[in-house]
Amino acid sequence: DFYKKLTSNELIAILIAAAGHDLAHPGVGNSFLVNAKHKLAKRHKNKAVLERFHAEYCLFLLDAEGTDILSHLPATQQEHIKHTISKCIHITDMESHHELLAELDECARQKKELCSEE
Repeated sequence: DFYKKLTSNELIAILIAAAGHDLAHPGVGNSFLVNAKHKLAKRHKNKAVLERFHAEYCLFLLDAEGTDILSHLPATQQEHIKHTISKCIHITDMESHHELLAELDECARQKKELCSEE
């Protein structure tokens, strides 16, 4: 029943994030990219390299002609959905796993909106 607590914008964002969380994956992990001093690692300052890349690429596609499926929505809704997509993709970084669990636990205790703008 958890999904019933989500707004329609959150559901859309989660579905898009699930589809886009590994877009254009290079087949290696964050540590390999950091150790190899790869341009993606440099661009993302060696932190959550792939997650930031996947989120960036997903948002790029959402703004591109022909794949801009949110364009019919008001700008404020688009931005909220994009923020939520980005946050959902970023939290797939296993280095932030314990932080995420603590945040979700706190949200559940306080019954906060799942993906607030914080």
